[in-house]
Amino acid sequence: NHAANANLVDVYHKIFPTVNHTFEWNILRDPLAQKYMVDLDGVLCEDWVHTEEMEDTEVYIRHLLQCKPLYKPNYPLYKIVTARLERFREPTEKWLRENGIVYGELVMSPYETRQERLINDGFIGYKANHYQNDSYAVCFIESEINQAIGIHARANKPVFCVDTMTAFGSLK
Repeated sequence: NHAANANLVDVYHKIFPTVNHTFEWNILRDPLAQKYMVDLDGVLCEDWVHTEEMEDTEVYIRHLLQCKPLYKPNYPLYKIVTARLERFREPTEKWLRENGIVYGELVMSPYETRQERLINDGFIGYKANHYQNDSYAVCFIESEINQAIGIHARANKPVFCVDTMTAFGSLK
């Protein structure tokens, strides 16, 4: 009953017709996250800030195991789709487990090397293809604005960029 609670509110714009709504501050704390595809680096954990050449070093492996969590979901995620190379699955799964991030599937870049990933459009194209061909996912959560724009353009489905808190497309 809205009238009974009117004295609890100082200022409001309008009353939402339902209790289910997603805002930028609760994007991964919403039950709808169970239908999201989510990037890993820059969304769930700190992004790798060094050069790609350093991905083949112990420093990178240490980063994968010790990076700080960023947005921790309250619900199991549908899929995590990352451009991390498949050969880094073990430390990636360990980090996800240790940080209590539950997910249905972890999709990692199938390429053998970072050069092969670049040649094959292994960031935007790779993520967009997975998203476009998945009828269950309702939104892709990305950290990097140019990738978010590219994924939205190619998949023609909603994408949310956490770095800029920008939505491309709308959930239906």
